[in-house]
Amino acid sequence: MLPLLILYEGGVWLLGEAALRNGADVWLRGGLSNLGLGQYFLLPALTVGLAAGRAACPRRGVALLADRAVWDGLRSLLLGAALLLAAELQGTALRHVLSWEGALPRCLLNGDSLGSVVAYGGAGVYEEALFRLALLPFVAGLMQAMGAPRRAALITAVLATSLAFAGAHHLGACGEAFQWPAFVFRTLAGGMFATVAIYRGFGIAAGMHVTYDILVAVV
Repeated sequence: MLPLLILYEGGVWLLGEAALRNGADVWLRGGLSNLGLGQYFLLPALTVGLAAGRAACPRRGVALLADRAVWDGLRSLLLGAALLLAAELQGTALRHVLSWEGALPRCLLNGDSLGSVVAYGGAGVYEEALFRLALLPFVAGLMQAMGAPRRAALITAVLATSLAFAGAHHLGACGEAFQWPAFVFRTLAGGMFATVAIYRGFGIAAGMHVTYDILVAVV
């Protein structure tokens, strides 16, 4: 995750006013600013700290080996490409079976290609930080505190955060017009990101998200 975060924040810093920040970045920074915590590097520092805390818990252990990072990067690339293939297959099925003429989520940002790639790189990190690193364990922990078994709590958390992830893309001034196919696809994608985060780790989920977003921005 750390190289992705450095590339995004470095790209935003280099592009300056021409940079395109993604929605999750804007929401998180806005929330921190409302709390009087508007320091620029606070959000990436909190993201790294939360991810490191999750990685260091006794149940998971810590692995900071170079070969592990390389393999995790390759897994992220393959999973992101697989998600892109799933999107294309869903779009093809909808067009042939339901005669749907729309398009599944693609790059909707305005600006140059470098700015779009930088923004989508940030989306992969900060959307995963919000929905999978923060909200997913919070909802699961809340459900367990209410007496739900661990498996049921995880399933509920995956479903709730996936629906929230899909719905968030249709909110605000820059939100997309609501379309059921796009909403359903993002809900399923959120479920995939959550499953990867639970079983393979947040870093791979973020890398998968970054890979998918950049592929749909440039393909």
